[in-house]
Amino acid sequence: MKMKAEKVTRKMLRSISTGETVVFELPTAAACDSGKATACQLQNIDGVKYSVRTDYKARSLSITRKPL
Repeated sequence: MKMKAEKVTRKMLRSISTGETVVFELPTAAACDSGKATACQLQNIDGVKYSVRTDYKARSLSITRKPL
């Protein structure tokens, strides 16, 4: 699923189902870095696992929620 957003929020990440991949189309490369950091923080807070791939040229962030 593709989603245009200004930034990646914890609420957005929590809404991703296990095994689902969401591609966030973001306005800047800095927003991609911020989204990666948010996913990393949420892994520790909620005890979940995310796989994150960044495409800086396209300014997109692909996040997949993995099973534990």
